[in-house]
Amino acid sequence: HEDVALSYANIALVYEDRGDLEQALIYFHKAANVIRNILPSDHRTVIRIENDIQRVSSINHVDR
Repeated sequence: HEDVALSYANIALVYEDRGDLEQALIYFHKAANVIRNILPSDHRTVIRIENDIQRVSSINHVDR
């Protein structure tokens, strides 16, 4: 359900705000896995979550 995916994404944002990028990515990926099964790939929610994954991945990569 879309609400589950959005909840995962919100949890990911909390982890990101706390600086725990690994956990943020885990929850963004959970959100993406749920949302990709119910919405088309060009839906704004799918695109937003994929952009979140790219953003956090690039920050996480720089921090290493």
